Amino acid sequence: MANAYLSGTTCVACNTAFPGCYNCTDNSACFSCDTANHFVSNGTDCICAPGYYLSSGACVPCDISCSVCDAATGTACSVCNTAAGFTVNTGTATCSCSNGLYLPSGGVSCATCSTAFPMCLDCDSLGCKNCQSPSFVAGSICACPFGSFNNNTDC
Repeated sequence: MANAYLSGTTCVACNTAFPGCYNCTDNSACFSCDTANHFVSNGTDCICAPGYYLSSGACVPCDISCSVCDAATGTACSVCNTAAGFTVNTGTATCSCSNGLYLPSGGVSCATCSTAFPMCLDCDSLGCKNCQSPSFVAGSICACPFGSFNNNTDC
């Protein structure tokens, strides 16, 4: 086995016939994949590891919300990254943070709304969208009705 094979009178690199291939004997099978660059074997070929997709001959990470994504674009999720708090958006191939969670700006996993916005039940990275009763949304935070005291867990 070598990192190239002879095709007629031409020496062809294995990764030309099989993106991500280190060792092959001809153009029919790859025997060793470039695991450092997220390629794994599927028997006779190299494919991108779960969480990656092939783009211009390289394995590129899927969107952070996906554990497994569409091989063509990397944005359409077939499996959401549930360990990071993402769930599928019904009727689409996209994932977002579960109810009561949000993705902080620059974050890699979902965070609890009530941690960032006390008394908040549903939010996004910009602020609270729904508050626990009797509090209400005031701008981007939850506020208590007049005469009530906000102790950061309830009114």
